[in-house]
Amino acid sequence: DGEVYEGTYRNDMRDGAGVHTLPNGNKYVGEFRADRKHGKGFLTWADGSKYEGDFADDKPEGFGVKVFADGDVYEGTWVSGHFDGKGSYKHTNGETYEGSYSQDMKHGHGHYTWPSGEEYSGEFANGRRNGFGTHVFEDGQMYEGEWRDGKRHGEGLNEWPNGVAYAGMWRDDEMHGVGTYRDQEGEVNMLQFRNGKPVKPPAMAEYLENDPYLLDDTPFEDRNAWNGEEHPDIAEERDMMEGRVNVNGKVLREEGMFPFKAMDLVGGGPTYNGCTEKELLLDHCCAVPKPNLLTEIYDLFASGSFFMN
Repeated sequence: DGEVYEGTYRNDMRDGAGVHTLPNGNKYVGEFRADRKHGKGFLTWADGSKYEGDFADDKPEGFGVKVFADGDVYEGTWVSGHFDGKGSYKHTNGETYEGSYSQDMKHGHGHYTWPSGEEYSGEFANGRRNGFGTHVFEDGQMYEGEWRDGKRHGEGLNEWPNGVAYAGMWRDDEMHGVGTYRDQEGEVNMLQFRNGKPVKPPAMAEYLENDPYLLDDTPFEDRNAWNGEEHPDIAEERDMMEGRVNVNGKVLREEGMFPFKAMDLVGGGPTYNGCTEKELLLDHCCAVPKPNLLTEIYDLFASGSFFMN
């Protein structure tokens, strides 16, 4: 069949040191046991790839180094012929990875670098950034947080070289949901984003009527609101606003001050969706009328139907 073997035998099987050459040009030089490659060995392929290291049951097993035909190099542990365990992979384009593998894919904790200086350190799954990790980008951005399928997804902090920063929710590599945003002047605001762009939340009544879910897909199950006079300990001496809330406590409407105090909207308790008012920064809240407002307005609020941002 064109195969050539030179070496030792035992019980009519290749066993011990030997050289095995196949018709397709592949060649193995090393140890055999029971007619299979087993022990230390050196294997070359017809395309120029080569492997040197441990073998078991005819496959790379243990520690070994493989140089691919294109010049890429993997050095690390193998299981049944696959990268598995700790290893490093160096690409000819200058990219490198050091970390854990499973079935030839980056899986577990690892560190990936690019020749531009970009780097990622964190968790991988199925060959991609998945889980928690820190990425420093070529332009100086730094993101620390959750990833899904190689994209920023979940909770995370992104900082830009110009001082801008965002800490909050991400979806498919874009700011999406509620987060804290710091602009270049250092002003910090709580904003809502959708597909990377800030959005002005609708009035609460309209929001609940059109979509019973928040941006994070959490159901809104209880629309009760606390009465500020009955619960003065949780009413805040701050004014209502639409859209942006300054975390220092002063909130403004776009057209001027609004003559209401503000407090949390709650779901069965002094929180909203499991978060305190301080955490939400009045992103969704209801109005507590001042004593000199008309009774009719107060009744609207007390009935639970007078909601606004």
